[in-house]
Amino acid sequence: MIRADALRIIAEEGLTRSVWFDEPTRKTNAVVIVEHDSGFDVFDTGERAEEVDGSRIRHQTEDAALTDFIHRLRVWNELAQREPDLWR
Repeated sequence: MIRADALRIIAEEGLTRSVWFDEPTRKTNAVVIVEHDSGFDVFDTGERAEEVDGSRIRHQTEDAALTDFIHRLRVWNELAQREPDLWR
């Protein structure tokens, strides 16, 4: 997967709760993707906009990181639809 594909999926599926690469990561109940010198990290934030312990996965390739990122976004959005009061 490449960035353009991920952005297309996010738009087509109306996925929310994402923090895309260089955006500030201080967003509650979100999925974050960041790039660094040795690869890419994907992690979740909780209700206080802090990284959820144990959620960070380091990927060596952008393809793997974007695949993980989209998967997590789909899960978060599914949970938000099922239990909207929990994810305001």
